[in-house]
Amino acid sequence: MFLILLILFSLLPNQNPQTTPRQQREAQIAYYDGIKYLQAHEYEKALPALQQAITLYPDFAEAHLALGVIYYVQFKYKSASESFAETIRLRPNGLPPYLLKAEVDIGRGQAGQAEATAAQAIQVNPKSAEAHYWLGYARDTLGKTDEALKSYDLAITLNPKYAAAYNRKGMVASIQGRAAEAIALYKQAIEADGKYGDAHLNLCRIYIKQREFDLARTEVQSLTTIEDPNAKFVSHELQLAEKKDKAERALKVNPKNPQALCDLGMAIMEIDPFIKNDRFERATALFQQALRLSPKHAEAHFGLGLCYVERNETALAQKEYAILKRLNREMAMKLSQRIQEGRSRLPAIKFPNN
Repeated sequence: MFLILLILFSLLPNQNPQTTPRQQREAQIAYYDGIKYLQAHEYEKALPALQQAITLYPDFAEAHLALGVIYYVQFKYKSASESFAETIRLRPNGLPPYLLKAEVDIGRGQAGQAEATAAQAIQVNPKSAEAHYWLGYARDTLGKTDEALKSYDLAITLNPKYAAAYNRKGMVASIQGRAAEAIALYKQAIEADGKYGDAHLNLCRIYIKQREFDLARTEVQSLTTIEDPNAKFVSHELQLAEKKDKAERALKVNPKNPQALCDLGMAIMEIDPFIKNDRFERATALFQQALRLSPKHAEAHFGLGLCYVERNETALAQKEYAILKRLNREMAMKLSQRIQEGRSRLPAIKFPNN
C-alpha cells in the first residue's frame, strides 16, 4: 500500500529559491537511493538516504512522505505522523499523506487527530473511498458508532469491493451482539477480497464462539492458504475451544470426572488471557476439585502447580512439585523449570500430554 501511495504522489519537487539546483540534484539522488532501499525493505539503509535528501532540500515533499513510511513500519508512529504532516504542509492538495497520517494517528491512539485529517482528505477528494473509510475508523474508535457506519457505507458505495469497510461494519455488528449480521458482513468482505485475512480471522472467531468448529476450521484453512500470520494463533484458539467444549460436555455427563476437570482447567488457563484475568483462580478451583476426586492425578497436580507459579505462590508450587516427583517425573521436571523461570510474561502456556 505504501509504495503505491508513494508512486501516486510522485510529482516534481517544490521549487525553493533557497535551494540551489545542485542541491536539488543531490537530494534527488539521495531520494532515489532511499526509495531503492525502501522497496528492498532495507529500512536502516533507506533512513539515512532520505534524511540526507531532506537536509539538502528541506521542502522535498516526496522524501518526507517516504521517511514517514519508514517510521511507520518501524512503529515510530509519532515521527511518522510528523513526517506526513510536513508532507501535507508542502503538498496540501495531495491525497496520500492525509490517508497515511489518519492511519498512523489511529495506530498511536490519536483518533481525534485522525478524524480531523480524514475529514481534510475528503475535502481534497470527496470521492475517495479510503478517506471515508479512515473517517469511519476514527469515529468508530471515538465511539461515534452511527457516524462511523455512515462513513463505512459511503466507502462501500464508492468502492463496492472495499473489503476492509465490510469487515469494520462486521466488527461493529459483532460487538453489538448481532452475530448473524456480522457473519454476513465478514462473508461480503471475503467475497470482495478472498485474501483479506482480518475477515477470515473475525469470521473464524465468531464460529468458535458459536461452537461451530467445522466452520471455524474452514476459516483457519483459508488463513493458512493465504499465509496469514494469524493462522497459527487462531488455530490454537480453536484447539483450546474444542478442548474446553469437550470437557464441558463430559462434565455434563459426569460432574465428577477428574480428567474432564483437568482438561477444562488447562483450557481456561489459556483462553482469553488478556480479558479473563481471573483464569488462574478459576483453573485452580478445577484442579483442586479434580484432586479431591483423584488425589494422585498427576496432571491435576501439574496444572495446580502452574497456577501457583502464575499467582506468585512459589511455596505451594514447590509442594506440587514434590508430589509430582513421585507420580510423573517428566511433569515434575517441567514444573520445576517453570518454578525456576518464575511467572511468565506471556500468558500462553503449553502443557505436556499425560
